Amino acid sequence: QIGRLTQLLFITFFNITALTGTIPSQIGYLTDVNNFSWFSNSLSGKIPSEIYLLSNVFSLKLSENKLEGEFPIFSNLRNLNISINMLSTTIPSQITKMKFLKILAASSNKLFSTIPSEIGKLSYLEYLDLGNNLLSGTIPVELSALLP
Repeated sequence: QIGRLTQLLFITFFNITALTGTIPSQIGYLTDVNNFSWFSNSLSGKIPSEIYLLSNVFSLKLSENKLEGEFPIFSNLRNLNISINMLSTTIPSQITKMKFLKILAASSNKLFSTIPSEIGKLSYLEYLDLGNNLLSGTIPVELSALLP
C-alpha cells in the first residue's frame, strides 16, 4: 500500500499508460512528500480530498490524465501542472493562498467562467498557461502587475 511509504519525499509515476484507475486516498499518509508527479498516465476520477493532506508539497504535476474535480489549492505550492485533464470547474479566487506559485499550467481542461483578477496578486508567478479551456470575458488588467 502506498500509504505505508510515510518517509517518501519524491514520488513520480510518468508515462505509464497501464496505470489506470483513481488516485488512491491513501496518498494522504505521504505527508512528507514535497514533489508529487503523476503525469502522462491514464488516471481518472476525481482528485481525492486527501491530496490536501500533503502539506509539504511544493510541486504537483497531474497533467495528461483524465482527472476531474476541483481546482487544487495548496499554500506552499510553487509548481502546479494540471494541464490536459477533464477539470470542469472555475479558477477560485482563493488562488491567492498559493502566494509562492511560480508555474501555473492548467491548459486543455474544461475550466469555465472568467480569469480571476486575483491571479495578478501572485507576485512570484513566472509561467501561466490557461489556454484551450472554456474561459470567457476579458483578461484582467491586474495581470499586468506580473510583467517585468
